[in-house]
Amino acid sequence: MQRLVLVGGAPRSGTTVLHGLLCTAETVNDFREEPSYLGFMFRAWSHGLTKWQNHTFDFHDNRKQFADRMRGYLVAELDHIWRRAGRPAVLALKDPTITTILPRICDLMPEALAVLSIRHPHAVVRSRQEVMERQTGRPFTAADAAKVAEEYAHGYEVQRPEALIVRYEDLPEIPAVADALGVEIRPERLWCPRGPSVLPDSPWFSPKYRDGLDVSGRLSDLAPELRDIVDRRCGALMARFGYSA
Repeated sequence: MQRLVLVGGAPRSGTTVLHGLLCTAETVNDFREEPSYLGFMFRAWSHGLTKWQNHTFDFHDNRKQFADRMRGYLVAELDHIWRRAGRPAVLALKDPTITTILPRICDLMPEALAVLSIRHPHAVVRSRQEVMERQTGRPFTAADAAKVAEEYAHGYEVQRPEALIVRYEDLPEIPAVADALGVEIRPERLWCPRGPSVLPDSPWFSPKYRDGLDVSGRLSDLAPELRDIVDRRCGALMARFGYSA
């Protein structure tokens, strides 16, 4: 492959549709499911760095040896995925769970480009509210909102300047990403030949996975008391990306 693109961002911020749009370009692989197992391999690399002084040092001569071995494992698996995807010039994969470790992944694999979706945090937290209430059967609390807001803010705050962050509300316009990859995005091909296989009974299902591009709001507004919690934690990011309180 000539280029590896890793799509991240807060869950429910538009990672799936951003990935889908990237996959409409002729030189990018067709839409693929989220390689969640690969995320564990990436996290093994990050966890090994975090635990170097406590554990990892005992199994490798030095950090470089550890990095070389982990890179070898990952390159081998990515090569398998690339071949299975038809050997595209650009391999684009999406996994929001690796968002916070994207800087470490890009250190290990400099050929990778981190591309993230971002969406108004009120909409993200409201969508996560829907998911959590489906999962738990209980009301969404202030503590839940605070936890989601913290995850949201931290995920973007740790990114390197070279990461490309795309506003969900601006889709399908992603000129910075298209220019960086030298590709043409074709929104009319979104979900062709197929889209996500998330079933309607999944807590994470969205009807937007079945139709063309639609970035309009689907849910009611986030409750005012929860908006205040989100604004306190995410205010700086909201100002940076042009989101009003």
